[in-house]
Order: sequence, then structure tokens, then C-alpha cells
Amino acid sequence: MANCNSSSSTSAVSMRQSHGPPCHCGRVTNMLMSWTDANPGRRFYKCEEHGFVIWADDEKPGGWQKESLLEARDQIRRYRSDINRLNVSVREAREQLVRERAIRVAAETVSDVVDHEIFQEELLKREKMLRQMFAMSWGGLILMTGTIIYMLKN
Repeated sequence: MANCNSSSSTSAVSMRQSHGPPCHCGRVTNMLMSWTDANPGRRFYKCEEHGFVIWADDEKPGGWQKESLLEARDQIRRYRSDINRLNVSVREAREQLVRERAIRVAAETVSDVVDHEIFQEELLKREKMLRQMFAMSWGGLILMTGTIIYMLKN
């Protein structure tokens, strides 16, 4: 039984909840399916504490059925591996997209700040020019008033 325990329980896939004979410790056993090379597709009962208890299927798989099950198992493993690689690629692509969006938002923010600074500089230039025009207007008004007063006195 120890030999069966190591070969079957290492690669088992849970089936529907089907309780089998109790383990020697008295615990309930569950039916699982072995996917090892020696027993592909063979059902067995397993104790959560002790592992393999007894085979549910009396006969070992053999012949073309065994080969077909092994081929199907290997194909499923390849598909799972492909799916895992694709999931990793999708996750990496999403992470790259998030990084690119963050960079774009940062660039837009920097652009907005630069535009605001340029606008502020232009506003300061216009304000300075307006002050100069105002000062020159007052200067011209004072000069004209002085000239008129001078001409009226003479």
C-alpha cells in the first residue's frame, strides 16, 4: 500500500464529492483520480491525513486506453502551460499599459505646468508693458500740461 500511496496521490485531481470507505484512522475518505504514468485515470480513495487508502477501480488501466489517457493528460498539461504563459503575457502587457498611461498622465501634467508657466510669463510681460504705457501716459500728460501752462504765461 505504501507504494500505491506515493505513486497515486502525488498527481491526483479531485472528483465530485464521493465518500468512500473510512480510513484506518476512522476519517472519511474522498474519491480522487490518479494521473500518474502507472495509473492514469484510475480512481482511488484518499484520507486527508494519511493519503491513499484503497483503489476504487479494481483493474489497472492498460493498453490503448492507458496510452490515450496519458496522451490526453500530457496535452492538458501543455495547454495549461500555454495558458499560464499567456496569462503572464497578458499581465505583463497590462502592467506596461498602466506604466505608459502613468507616463502619459505625468507628461500631460508637466505640459500643463509648462503651459501655465508660459501663460504667467506672458501675463507678466503684458502687465509690465501696461504699467510702462500708463507711466508714459502720465508723463506725457504732465509734459503737455507744463507746455500749455508755459505757453499761457508767455
